[in-house]
Amino acid sequence: MSCFNYLNLKLYINMNRKNFLIVFILLMIGTDVRGEQVTAVINGLRYLLNDGNAQVARQDKSLSGDIVIPEKVSFGGNDYIVNSIVYPSNTATYGGHTSISAEGGAFQGSSITSVTIPKTITSLSSCAFIGCSKLQKVILPETLTSIGFGCFAYCSSLTDIVLPSNVSSVSEWALGGCTSLKTINIPENLTTLSRAVFYNSGLEEITIPTTVRQMVEGCLSTSTLKKIYMYIEDITKISYTESCFGSVNNTSLYVPLGSKIVYQEYYPWMSFKEIIESEEITASIETERFKNNFSLILSKTTETISSEDKNDIEVALATYYSLSEMAQAQLLPEKEHLDSLKQKIDGIISIIDYVTFDSDEKVSIFTLSGQKVQNVQKGHIYIINGKKVLNK
Repeated sequence: MSCFNYLNLKLYINMNRKNFLIVFILLMIGTDVRGEQVTAVINGLRYLLNDGNAQVARQDKSLSGDIVIPEKVSFGGNDYIVNSIVYPSNTATYGGHTSISAEGGAFQGSSITSVTIPKTITSLSSCAFIGCSKLQKVILPETLTSIGFGCFAYCSSLTDIVLPSNVSSVSEWALGGCTSLKTINIPENLTTLSRAVFYNSGLEEITIPTTVRQMVEGCLSTSTLKKIYMYIEDITKISYTESCFGSVNNTSLYVPLGSKIVYQEYYPWMSFKEIIESEEITASIETERFKNNFSLILSKTTETISSEDKNDIEVALATYYSLSEMAQAQLLPEKEHLDSLKQKIDGIISIIDYVTFDSDEKVSIFTLSGQKVQNVQKGHIYIINGKKVLNK
């Protein structure tokens, strides 16, 4: 049961104008609202409190300025984790996908200029910020995984937003009508560009990574696009609708080397002002492939060496030296990851009878499986005169 202190209760009566003004200043002390939902305004934001959790509630449209949603709030002597934003009472789509509306979005129509979302919120609700025409900047946490329908729709002043790497779902109209938004990143985990997700936005250029597998109706339907960088080498391997773009008569399409001929065969790609094969795109794709292969091979090599299976050591050592050379030549920062592996390599080498040998020496050389060889390779172990020898 809640306990209240009623302080400074005043009654003002103007008999001539017959107006009554009653001002209650209520201070709640020692209140425990766990187990029942309570609405509370804390540091200027309204929340729904229940069972240790706090949900950001519907805010007044008069709310303005820079908003920082905290990870937790305290009320009545208890702490509550802020883990969600209230859903609107109603949403609607009109004309196929040409416009939307909502009622009861959390910050809908307010005058906020920026908002910071805490890491405790992993999903943004539908239409949470729809119609916030003064909103310019949004800071999202790396823990965020999804953005709901129309979340930032019609935020016409929005220029600064970065989608975190863990985002795997951005729903329809999420950034539609953001006419000041010139560019946006597409995280690798986001494999689908949803229906009208950037409809009538101000995007001037965008990069579509190799991880995108589906482009739905109206996803990039905007007249402002000047450049699209497509990292997908074979456009026939993904799903897309012919209406995923708007007019692209003035838009340049940049594609990987050797893929232009494929793009020219299919609509809507053939409708672009020009299709340009890009060496930079291809180089970026190859670098990313190397990074992925590097990580995989390094992991497998470490696993092999750690197992201390001497029959597999030949492959592991050869791989190690190959990785070292590639890291130095292509990705110098990656070489740092080889330090711990090298320590294990050195430990293994120390128990081999001979660390080096002259490959031109006139001796019979055998592999560990007993096959005689004429040529030796760097980093491989061979049997010479009955002993294991490393060609370093």
